[in-house]
Amino acid sequence: MTYDKHLWDRISARDACDRMAMALSAYNGGLGWLNRDVRAASSKGLDPLIWWDGVALANAGRAAWAIRENRDYPQKILRRWSPLYAAGGWGRSVCS
Repeated sequence: MTYDKHLWDRISARDACDRMAMALSAYNGGLGWLNRDVRAASSKGLDPLIWWDGVALANAGRAAWAIRENRDYPQKILRRWSPLYAAGGWGRSVCS
């Protein structure tokens, strides 16, 4: 939990959903890689403060298998599992 908060505190994003997606990406692949991807997104004209249609579309140089794994991680948690947990009464999802 402490590491998650550490990541959350170091990430800027447009909203809580994008911030959580970036935090999950950093948790899965490292904060350094996320920061590189943010810079790559910005250099490609993508919004560096959004995940789904911004940073997630940029790759700062990771191998194909690594970028697939890293991009699938927030997707699975926030778009697949989180709504199921919310429906089961375990709290609300940060991404509606």
